[in-house]
Amino acid sequence: MTTLDQLISTTESLFHKLALATQAHQTEHPRTSTPAVDPTVYAGPYPRLEFIPTLERQMHAHIPHWTCPDLSQPASAQPLLAAACAHLHLPVPGTLPALLDALAAHLLEPLCVGPTFITHHPECMSPLAKSFARAHPGGVVHRVAARAELFVAAREYVNCYEEENSPVAQRRKFVEQLRFRDKAESGGVDESYLAALESGMPPTGGWGCGVDRVVMLFSGRGRIADVLPFGTLRNVVALGTGGVSSRKAEVEVDMKDVKEVKEEKEGKRDEGRLMTLEEAWSSGLKA
Repeated sequence: MTTLDQLISTTESLFHKLALATQAHQTEHPRTSTPAVDPTVYAGPYPRLEFIPTLERQMHAHIPHWTCPDLSQPASAQPLLAAACAHLHLPVPGTLPALLDALAAHLLEPLCVGPTFITHHPECMSPLAKSFARAHPGGVVHRVAARAELFVAAREYVNCYEEENSPVAQRRKFVEQLRFRDKAESGGVDESYLAALESGMPPTGGWGCGVDRVVMLFSGRGRIADVLPFGTLRNVVALGTGGVSSRKAEVEVDMKDVKEVKEEKEGKRDEGRLMTLEEAWSSGLKA
């Protein structure tokens, strides 16, 4: 029975309490290496940027009088959004949701310096969320989702939305989602999920948080590897080495990571070459 506004309020309360707890810890342990946290920054309510109107305002700096096309007509909307991405010198993804996501990453997320919610995403970006028709300036009516994402310093921390609990509406969204799926992807309509919805589901709020990112935020760490409790590949390799050799092994693993990321971006990565944990352990012992 939780609404989107309640989810947003809960999120604001959680982050404010985390900031207060972090500040209290820093006061108790003044020699801590974490940067000072100002709880007033997280004391809500946070600004809310509605997806489509904000996208239009941001696009006007590049293409005056640009308006978001009718997203219910993907055949005509995709070329217009692709042209907008090309105008901004962005990679041009092939599907409508991916095009909107690329524009949002370039134009909307950088606006979120302090804690900020981006709300009411286009329906095609949120197939599991409730959606409704919403009139926008210019007279265009778009179907948008009852969804919000929390960003801090242009990084996403929370995704929340009102769950779609109508089996009829959910089937329609599943079918539409198939049109945006890459041809190489398999799968179809999730009949078991629809059958569960037909048994009855009350209005429900969905909420997800990147816990590792939250720890990074309040501890001032710049790499996720610094907050993982189970370590990383470089830690495993270094276990079997000592002294200077340990640092050398970590550097070698870092270089391997860089090479794999580069190959992945170029589409050349061979998944078969990834080391298993056992292989990494053995490699560390032999180093």
